[in-house]
Amino acid sequence: MEKIVFNLLVHVIKVHAQREITNSWQGTISNSFNWVAKKKDTKYDFSDMLNELYDDAISFASGEIFNGISEDKLRVLLDKELVILNCKMILHLNSSLT
Repeated sequence: MEKIVFNLLVHVIKVHAQREITNSWQGTISNSFNWVAKKKDTKYDFSDMLNELYDDAISFASGEIFNGISEDKLRVLLDKELVILNCKMILHLNSSLT
């Protein structure tokens, strides 16, 4: 599950930083949602995991956007709480649909 959440977090960071979404990023975000949706019996609070993975996701995403950007500059561009909130909304949306 951690890999799915990490990939989601990286792609939500990219969307927030570049203020756009590519088809590839949308696909990764959708796949994360679909994977969690299949685990309907899983009522998991992703807050701790998202916070623990955030710095690694920043590091990973920084090399993939704006032809490479420093981690410090990327952190300045982002609102960490909003990024994590958006991830949690995606991850928990399936519980409101079931």
